[in-house]
Amino acid sequence: MKVLQVFLGGLHVFLVFEICKMLFGFRTARVGALLSALYKPMFFFEGILTKEILSLVLTDLSILCLVWAKGKSGTDTLGDRAWRFLLAGALLGLSAMTRANLLAFVPFVALWLVLGEKGCGR
Repeated sequence: MKVLQVFLGGLHVFLVFEICKMLFGFRTARVGALLSALYKPMFFFEGILTKEILSLVLTDLSILCLVWAKGKSGTDTLGDRAWRFLLAGALLGLSAMTRANLLAFVPFVALWLVLGEKGCGR
């Protein structure tokens, strides 16, 4: 079970890199991943059997899917984006099942989806 926790910790660092790369660019993504990898409390949480790592990875995946769904590509159809939002919502729901106070994040997600990501770009 500890091997799975360590794997999830490594996946978290990768997901932080991908989210930062999509939002802010490659340089910032490297710094974000480095800071995430060197964050000392993560070593503690990876070593014991808790739900924090799972909650963190599910939250990272939901944010990644939200950014992916919000992004505009010339080949995307409305159906493709709808499935991405559905996947993001499902992951956010799973994450909320592991950490209920994550539901406070939902209104801010809705606000971001409505207003857009002005000021948050490359």
